[in-house]
Amino acid sequence: MLCPGWATLRCRPRAAESTHRNPSLVVLPLDAARDPRLASAAVLAVGLLRSSGPHRAVPRGRRIDRLQARASSTPLGCHLWGCRCQAERDNYPYKAAEDFQQSHPSVGLLSRWRRREGAEPVDVYAAPSPLGYRTRAKLAVGPSPGGAPVIGLFARGTFEVARCRGCAVFHPAIDRALAVLEAALTALPGVQPFDHAEPESWRVTAPALRYVELTAERQTGLVQLVLLWNGERGSSAPALEELIEKLWPLKATESDVWHSILVHWRAPDPSLQREMRSKRPDAWQQCRPRTRRGMLVATVREVLDGLPFVFGAQSFQQANMGVYEQILRDMKAALQSEISAFLGSEGRGTLRLLELCGGVGAIGLSLAHAAAISKAFASVALLSTDINPEGGTLFKANASQIFSDIKEHSAVRTEFAPLSLHAALRNVEALDGPAEVLIVNPPRSGLSARSWRSGRPAGEEEAQQIRDSAVRVIIYMSCGPRSFMQDARRLTNPGGGTPPFRLASLRCYDLFPFTDHIETLGVFVREEAALAPLQSQVESRDNLKWLPWDETSFARNSTPARRERGRWQCQFLVGIEASHDFGVVGRVIGYRGSNMKRIAGASGAKMRLRGRGSGFVEAELGTESEDPLMLCVSAPDVKSYRTAGSMIHDLFTEVYTAFVDFVEFSGEAVATPPKVLVHEGARD
Repeated sequence: MLCPGWATLRCRPRAAESTHRNPSLVVLPLDAARDPRLASAAVLAVGLLRSSGPHRAVPRGRRIDRLQARASSTPLGCHLWGCRCQAERDNYPYKAAEDFQQSHPSVGLLSRWRRREGAEPVDVYAAPSPLGYRTRAKLAVGPSPGGAPVIGLFARGTFEVARCRGCAVFHPAIDRALAVLEAALTALPGVQPFDHAEPESWRVTAPALRYVELTAERQTGLVQLVLLWNGERGSSAPALEELIEKLWPLKATESDVWHSILVHWRAPDPSLQREMRSKRPDAWQQCRPRTRRGMLVATVREVLDGLPFVFGAQSFQQANMGVYEQILRDMKAALQSEISAFLGSEGRGTLRLLELCGGVGAIGLSLAHAAAISKAFASVALLSTDINPEGGTLFKANASQIFSDIKEHSAVRTEFAPLSLHAALRNVEALDGPAEVLIVNPPRSGLSARSWRSGRPAGEEEAQQIRDSAVRVIIYMSCGPRSFMQDARRLTNPGGGTPPFRLASLRCYDLFPFTDHIETLGVFVREEAALAPLQSQVESRDNLKWLPWDETSFARNSTPARRERGRWQCQFLVGIEASHDFGVVGRVIGYRGSNMKRIAGASGAKMRLRGRGSGFVEAELGTESEDPLMLCVSAPDVKSYRTAGSMIHDLFTEVYTAFVDFVEFSGEAVATPPKVLVHEGARD
């Protein structure tokens, strides 16, 4: 029996399911329909119930419950994608560094890591107010239940768009621009929203508005608007032209809302799948203000710690420019304190900086300017690299503005090279010589520019290239705490044959309040002598890798040394206890036996896990064997035996690399992890 004022929400089973199954019930207030927050909470509860039952099989991308879609059309839909501004805007829980260390998941992870290494917990910088910080937003456009366009972000686990206007994180100029854009779309029913929830949406050729990108210029309060349109450039798009005319009439030379309006023609292309942007060079078109010959001149101007920069619609730009300025200040201070190490041996020589993933050069140019005005060096040379070649033009424009106040302009040299992170690390060289200061601002994966290469784990090769170079100081800005921890261990590990780095300073920044994201700035300084390993430090990966497949189980005449009943047999020792939380048995077998099926299908061999924790009951014993966990292989011939052995070697390499990551990131104090044992080989 329910209390007065409460009702039940019935979640009916699908038609294909058994009709006798009892539907799920969710209790919610009767006035939930009048309160979108309560309605959304009920929807989330329904989703939890459905995900725990047979409804888990619903494919990703299908339309969500009609009630959730209705909640998505309200200004209070940002919680559906994980924003906590509605619950925390009036009482933000992180007011001091101790609050972050105790409650913030990312800061807590980094703090526990630093404590295990005998260092102080990380310091955290937070802006005076967490509200209105986002000056750049990339938002999806989708249909509402009534068909009208909705602008926002995808609700978690779906491709349904939850409305975002009214979210407390948006800069006031962004929120005002969204109101104008929504009013224009409402008045123009001919502009069709793109249906991202359609499973084959990347094949849709009908003209529609897919995404919008808004960038606020803080000095003027104007917003740059990019309309990502589903269609070929040059194709007929009267609805798009009508929308642009509605937002900024052609006869008007200026706008009190818009800085500029551009169109990105996202032509339907199955190879792009669900990527936002097209890779065609002619995809960009500037519509307002009009320019000669269709040139793109719309750039947003920002002043960062006293230096002027321009950013384009195609270039990367931080969304929280206020906190980003503080990061730049801390980088300059760190460089000033660390470059004194160069003066003793080199005097007033040339300081060479290499920037990776530099974008338009905001970090590299800021640090080069700080080094130049310090007059500690006779000259400064900066080579900035980024995989996006479009950044080269804006980099040169920024360099010419920034160094215009330096009379001895010839003392500063700057260049841009369109190189990926991996390509730039091949030589780790700046201009006219090896780099001494390395500036890194990689994506969330860190230095893992390539997943697997030459059998080495992702990021290990890149870290070794840095260690083998002449770099003395690394200024590392990270958006992924786990990848940062992994890269830091590789750079500071005493092994490797070269002097390691020391993590001289570490600070976090609340770059995206109301989320679990944290930005990290680490400054690494080269050590002259190797550091003693910590007791809780995991051994070097070089000592934990599976040895190459060398067919050691074969005799000299290329026949297996062990043959029973016409089959060739071998045991591969796993080397990780099945009782460990890592779950090695499931990782070896694969989901529903996928790994074993794949190897058996390719080789024709039969495999079975035996030993402690395998779950296999020995016929003679009536229980598991007390032998170590092992994968037993039985092959019909030599070719099958070799194929299975090679594939098992690759599988175990992946499993053990994942185990080392698990130990490192879970914070376990494992002084001596299980040793890797290559297969015993068949015995006589």
